[in-house]
Amino acid sequence: GGGLASRSSSAHLTVEVASDRFSDYSNDNMKSSILAVSLFAVTFSTVARAFSFWPRCVKVTRSGPISPIFYQPQVSLASQQRRMRRTVLKLTDEDDTGESSAMAVSKIEGRKKRVILGYKAMALAYAAVALNSAVRGGVTTNFLHMFAGYLVMPIGLSAILADAASHDRLNSDTYKRMNMAMLAQGLLGLVVVSLGPRLNLPFIVAFGLTCINTVKGYTYGVLGLEKQGGIASLVAELKSGSKSLLGGFFTLPTKPIAMIYQVATYSVSVMKLIKMKEICESLQSGSPIAASAARLNRLVLLSLMSYTLKDAADRDRLGGSTFIKLNFLSAVGFAINAIYNSGGLVTPLGAIQAFFAAFFSFNGLASYMRNQYA
Repeated sequence: GGGLASRSSSAHLTVEVASDRFSDYSNDNMKSSILAVSLFAVTFSTVARAFSFWPRCVKVTRSGPISPIFYQPQVSLASQQRRMRRTVLKLTDEDDTGESSAMAVSKIEGRKKRVILGYKAMALAYAAVALNSAVRGGVTTNFLHMFAGYLVMPIGLSAILADAASHDRLNSDTYKRMNMAMLAQGLLGLVVVSLGPRLNLPFIVAFGLTCINTVKGYTYGVLGLEKQGGIASLVAELKSGSKSLLGGFFTLPTKPIAMIYQVATYSVSVMKLIKMKEICESLQSGSPIAASAARLNRLVLLSLMSYTLKDAADRDRLGGSTFIKLNFLSAVGFAINAIYNSGGLVTPLGAIQAFFAAFFSFNGLASYMRNQYA
């Protein structure tokens, strides 16, 4: 009996020990399983987020800032340079607007001063020609003829253009025509000097300054002192101006006084044609043409002045100071025609030229008096 009890007790103890061991083993296995499942879940979640849901991590939206860790856009070098130029220009516009405007105004004022000085230099150059002739040959009848016939009109027109430039009126058709008339005077004058027996330096300087400054003045008149435009604008203006000049030359004016100016213009044009015929005959015979070319040059200038006065008379503008001066200058030109270039006062052409000289003088004086006592 005692042996049986002892064996039962030993068996029971063995079962308990085994049960405890199994329980410990089960607990260890369970913990290991839980740990393994947890590790698998974390690994799977990480892989799944990295591959299956990657676009959500780098999606670019405009609602908030983008971390450079997830999104770094690739920008080309050219794009960066363009952006930098735009930034610099913007900063320049914002910070240096006043300075840029001041520089632009200074440049325009400089151009204006230079063109005014250019016209004044033209007048002084023609005056220097007169002074040089007077010193060399004295104040003779020939000198008075040369001065009144070939220098008074260029000097007067140069002064008129200088005054127009100082008052920003070079864009007017009147002063555009004057610039073109003086340009023709300068170009033809250089040809005349080259045809002479010797080069006359004072005349070369005067005609050269005339060509340079009238081109500048005409350009500023068309494009403005800002030079807005280009060659196309100048060509278009030359075409329209030439068309207007030819149309006005052959169109009868509406005012009676303008009709007289028109006839005066026609008479000078006839004298130009006669002078051209003389030049052609001289060329055929081999005779010198310098004197005839100089007279033609003076007639070209006088005809354009007379046409300008015709246009002003048709528009009731003879009271302007410019047209008063043009009347007096033209009167001198017609007086020279009457005395020297038409056979004298006893000839019909000479008498007609004398009448026009008196007519222009009277209109200039009448306009001046009306302005003084208005």
